[in-house]
Amino acid sequence: MPRNRIFYALLVVGTIALGLATRSTLFHLPRILGKYPGDSLWAVMIFLGIGMMFPALSTPRTAWLAAVICFVVETMKLVPWAWLISLRETALGHLFLGRTFTWQNYIAYSVGVILASLGEALIARRRVSPHSLSERPGN
Repeated sequence: MPRNRIFYALLVVGTIALGLATRSTLFHLPRILGKYPGDSLWAVMIFLGIGMMFPALSTPRTAWLAAVICFVVETMKLVPWAWLISLRETALGHLFLGRTFTWQNYIAYSVGVILASLGEALIARRRVSPHSLSERPGN
């Protein structure tokens, strides 16, 4: 079932706001979580952004593409290109690309993509009403 681009755009904006809030004093998250809730939300934002740009793409393919993008961006933190380092030093570059490589981010991104996929699957399931299932030919 195709996604609604406007709804997904709003979800992207909301996810960005929530992700920024996790790094502020608004939330008193347990110290053990560190910055990983924000990293997971970054992956959710990537998933939602792909869903917004490609509304007919299946949830598994959207998840796969989001995970690949997240993992590539994380791995690119190991590349010492001067222009990329300079870009990461800007506020927007830091928000979108991060600065420091940590392998734990792969876990955080995986959690975010899985949660976004599950959330989308639950929403899609709720959109299919029991009445529409009983109206199929052969039922």
